[in-house]
Amino acid sequence: MPLDATNDVPLTVGFLNRLKSDRTTSAAEFVYRVLSALEEDIRSGRRSFWDPLAAAVVSDEDLVTVEEIPLTVVEEERPESGRTSESEAGSRVRVAMTADSERFEQMYLDTVNRRLP
Repeated sequence: MPLDATNDVPLTVGFLNRLKSDRTTSAAEFVYRVLSALEEDIRSGRRSFWDPLAAAVVSDEDLVTVEEIPLTVVEEERPESGRTSESEAGSRVRVAMTADSERFEQMYLDTVNRRLP
C-alpha cells in the first residue's frame, strides 16, 4: 500500500462532519474526538487515511485498483533504506494504485458504528 494510493483518501472536513452526525457507538465517539483534535491539520489537507486504508484493504481488496509490479527494496543502511523502486530485477508484487474514497469512507463509518455482540 504505497502512500500514492492513500492520497486518494484524504481525511476531510466533510468526512469529519459525516462522522459527527453518524456516531452511534462508543468507538465512533472516540474516533470523532480524536479526529476533532486534528481539525486544523484536516482543514490544511495534511491528513489522509494512511493506515486505516491499508487495514481495510486486507478485508476488501476491491477498495483499491491493483497492479503487479516488479519491485526492489533498498536494504543497505542509508537515507533511502526501506525505499521501494520499480525494477525488472525485482520481485513481482501486487501494489495498490488508486483507492475508492467514497466506498472507503462508508466502510469506515460502518465499521466504527458496528455494535459488537
